[in-house]
Amino acid sequence: MKKWKVILIFILVLAAGTGGYFLFSGKKEVSYQTVKIERGEITKTISTTGNLKYKKSVGVYSKVDGIVKKVFVDFNQFVKTGRLLALIDNSLLKLSLEEARHNLLKNSNSFIVAQKEYSDTLHLFESGFKSEKELQDAKYSYESAELTYKASLVEYEKARLNYEYSFIYAPVSGMIVTRNIDEGTNVNTSSPLFVIATEPSNLEIEALVDETEIGNVRIGQRVNFTVGAFPEKVFKGKVVQIRVEPQTIQNVVNYTVVISVDNKEKNLLPGMTASVDIIVESKENILKVLATALRFQPSREMLRNFRKSVRGELKQRGENINRVGREENRRILWLYDRKTKEIKPLPVITGISDGKYIEIKPLRDEELEGKEVITYAASTTKRQSSQSPVLFGPPVPGRR
Repeated sequence: MKKWKVILIFILVLAAGTGGYFLFSGKKEVSYQTVKIERGEITKTISTTGNLKYKKSVGVYSKVDGIVKKVFVDFNQFVKTGRLLALIDNSLLKLSLEEARHNLLKNSNSFIVAQKEYSDTLHLFESGFKSEKELQDAKYSYESAELTYKASLVEYEKARLNYEYSFIYAPVSGMIVTRNIDEGTNVNTSSPLFVIATEPSNLEIEALVDETEIGNVRIGQRVNFTVGAFPEKVFKGKVVQIRVEPQTIQNVVNYTVVISVDNKEKNLLPGMTASVDIIVESKENILKVLATALRFQPSREMLRNFRKSVRGELKQRGENINRVGREENRRILWLYDRKTKEIKPLPVITGISDGKYIEIKPLRDEELEGKEVITYAASTTKRQSSQSPVLFGPPVPGRR
């Protein structure tokens, strides 16, 4: 019985050893995910939002308080300069004007009489028929009548202007975009009655740009933007002003960038929220690759092979191998030949980036378009069905 137990234990140990051998001594293989080097365009942008507004608009105010008696225009109506827009009840103003006119007429007559009396008294004084006191009295009456006449003239002009101000005229030609009154509305001098857009086809966007990015914005830069009403359509604009006064919102300093918009098709309306991309830099017909390729971390063996392959070349150029890939804008990509399974380094100089793609310029003169570069590598054991943990670099979804 003991013999059978010993044999059974021996078989189990042998089986465990054999399984461990096959489990742990399997040959490891490395699989690579790659992306292709492409030729195309990269556009570097600053993204922000803003609201559309009319480029030029004029508010129409009343210079007198009162009740609106009549409104002669409506929303979206085009008017010319001098067009009567509204009338404020001017009954009392008309009475004040009439009273001022009568006072002016009365004081004008008194002034004429006093002037005649002073002239006659002066003539008689010079002839010796009037005393100096009589002359002084006549002069005083004349001067008092003149002051009264001039004061009544001012009152008349004031009453006349107030009466005329009850008629609200268009100061400019354009379209009525805002009407804040109706008949019977009590108006004052502080609020606009109408807003007239002088160029309704020309709009602008006031967008806020963060202080960390405002240094890249320049007057004249092109702008692409979309609005919610037309999500598939890209509209064009241009930066026309950068305002230096800062605005602090939630402890973030922003600056207002004014973008001119041509609205000839009249699809855009003021108040719409625009998603704005300010084009800082754009390049066409350049080599580019997904930025994830630059984040790939090679194995030690790959680095050793790289140092051997480029040591001679760098030495000829007098460069330090330890600084390759560390200098500004100089990076290393890893080319992968899917047929030969060959891997070799590709030193490049990076250029502009839109966050997804980045421009690359090879240090050596060679054709790179269409070649594959590694973004991710993982090791697998030939006898295992499951994949081991990641060895180098993050995976790229949807890439081989």
